[in-house]
Amino acid sequence: MITKERKKRMEAETSVAKKISKILSDNNIVGHNIVASDVRAALKKSLSQENKEQVLNYKKTTETKEKAEKDPELEDKDFSVEDIKDRKETTDLNGKRVKVNPEGDAREYLTGNPAIRWPQLFTHAAALRYAHILGKKLPASSATYKDIINKKYGWKYQEFLEKEKMNLNGRYNSKYDRFANINRGFGLRCADGSHILGNRYGMSDDTLDPNFWLSVRFLKE
Repeated sequence: MITKERKKRMEAETSVAKKISKILSDNNIVGHNIVASDVRAALKKSLSQENKEQVLNYKKTTETKEKAEKDPELEDKDFSVEDIKDRKETTDLNGKRVKVNPEGDAREYLTGNPAIRWPQLFTHAAALRYAHILGKKLPASSATYKDIINKKYGWKYQEFLEKEKMNLNGRYNSKYDRFANINRGFGLRCADGSHILGNRYGMSDDTLDPNFWLSVRFLKE
């Protein structure tokens, strides 16, 4: 009976043999009169090329990561949770229909018939949880948004709103169980627990109200 360890070794040996066979074939080293020095040269050439590709790939990945950290860019749209069955519909204190996720920390406002779906609003804990699940990054702080407006748009706020497709989703205040500023303003989460608030004319970053539920816009990788 072949043990698992033995089977694994056999599979590894077969894989190596196939790789060597391909290298020899690519270098036209075939037949019965194979010279050892030719084999060594072919293997060395192949390994050299493989190492070169690995170095180039690593360099490219590193440069991309460094650029993303130096010049962060926002994803093209606000994040929202898939409309799964266990998201329940309820009514808030103002008689407005809303949908809430199972964890109770992300909700969206529903209106009209059929419902017009607005992007969802999240607590800070919910934003961090989804970022972790998806392997995404939130803007580190309000300074990240300022950097984007400055470096990418030269402080042209209206261009920032248009190009980044900022939605006026408003915000939800859990203290009073009500949505506010829908179609008039927006709020966006930051990783450090802070957030920014904005409207059609400007943006502020001096608010740290834990009762606010806001939109989430992740950074591009």
